[in-house]
Amino acid sequence: MSRPREHHRHVTRREHHEHGAILVMLALSLTVFMAVTAFAVDFGRALVMRRDIQSIADVAALDSSRFLTGASASSQLATIRAAAVRSAQRNHAELDPTRVHLVRASGDDWVVIDNTAQVPEGVVVNVRDSIDHYFIPGETTTEREAVASRVRAGGVEIGTSLATVNATQSTMLNSVFGLLGGNPALNLSLVSWQGLAAADVTLGALALAAHTTEDAYLTTSASLGHQLEIVADALAAGGHSAASVAVTAMRAGLSASVAATSVRMGDLLVVTGAEASSFAGASFDALGLLRGALSLARDGGTVSGTIASGVPGIATVSVSLHVVEPPQIAFGPAGVTASTGQVAVAITSTLVAVPVTIGVGAATGTATLVDVACSTVEAASSASARVATQLGGLSLSLAGLPVNWSVAAVSPTTATYLPAFTWANRKHFGATSLNLAGSLTGGLGGLGVFTQLLVAPLLTPLEQLVVSPLLTATGVSVAGADAAVLAPNCTAPRLVH
Repeated sequence: MSRPREHHRHVTRREHHEHGAILVMLALSLTVFMAVTAFAVDFGRALVMRRDIQSIADVAALDSSRFLTGASASSQLATIRAAAVRSAQRNHAELDPTRVHLVRASGDDWVVIDNTAQVPEGVVVNVRDSIDHYFIPGETTTEREAVASRVRAGGVEIGTSLATVNATQSTMLNSVFGLLGGNPALNLSLVSWQGLAAADVTLGALALAAHTTEDAYLTTSASLGHQLEIVADALAAGGHSAASVAVTAMRAGLSASVAATSVRMGDLLVVTGAEASSFAGASFDALGLLRGALSLARDGGTVSGTIASGVPGIATVSVSLHVVEPPQIAFGPAGVTASTGQVAVAITSTLVAVPVTIGVGAATGTATLVDVACSTVEAASSASARVATQLGGLSLSLAGLPVNWSVAAVSPTTATYLPAFTWANRKHFGATSLNLAGSLTGGLGGLGVFTQLLVAPLLTPLEQLVVSPLLTATGVSVAGADAAVLAPNCTAPRLVH
């Protein structure tokens, strides 16, 4: 009878030991649980702080970048820092102004340019904050950074313009465009050329006529004939019926080989650093667009022919055109540059048995979008562009002897533009005369007196009726150039880092 009682004592003793072990395990578990909970609470608070100060940095960068202008970094640093501090205060946060910097993009990085003469492209805001732990000894310090940029963009076009087209200019336009199009017999009417000179067309209208987007229109290659069909349709849709008829007639008169040449309009209308759709409303002149399209088809090629001069005493003029580089109408952020086409031109004629040869080898003009002024996110209130020309390969000879052609290039000149931002509101830079007559007059000394008397009266009409209209028709900028700013705008600030 004693065995059962002994067994009962053993069972009771084991239960007491098990109860003690459970209490120890429970105590250890509670300790671990409380430690994990404490860590989780402090860690969670640190995560919330990181999120909050990141939001503060983002908003402060966006708010302050709205005040970016085209001025130097040093002149606007205080304004930008004050705007960032105000933004942080509105969000019940403190921001050290010395942690706000002006930056420019350099590859994938942003380089601080505080207190320099460079123009900033963005604002970087660095927010730093600390939080005391509830349970774990110490504190957590966190830094978060944001970079915001406000893009000031627009388009620039440079070239030669025809405010009005008279009969003489119409003759030269037919000659030049006929040579480029492979049809020396081109004979568009004066009304057609006047319609083209007065017409403009937008990038959006061209894309709509091509039944595609602006980006796809610029990146898609097609035959010159098809590209001109798109231009004609866009002009017709814009109410420029005379210009549309002229482009259609030009297209019909192209030689088969030129019409079939594949061209990409994005090589003429160049968009960089922005979406092409941002410039859908940009308006440029139809005549320049047509000339540029023909230059694309003739890129690297040479055409030549003989045309009637229209000057009494000068029967014909021989012309040779070599397209060195097509023109570019450029769109993009401030700093984007457009250029005239480089066309090597050789003009040869005879003035009363005295041969005259005029050569332009590498004359070019550039226009750079310097700044765009916007008070809000909208179309610009003003914009500025810098224009310059470079002369090279100029030659002039009379009776086989070289003559000094006294024409000067346009020094870099900055001008401010106000609405409307179209080619019709262009500005002229440089001289308006080639000074060809004056230069040739200086070379008459080696001729006989009788020859001088016969040649001198022909010099001015030669420039006015032949040389100047011919160079204008080719888009070559020698004495001066016309430039326009197109559709400048300021985009909404955006976070870029």
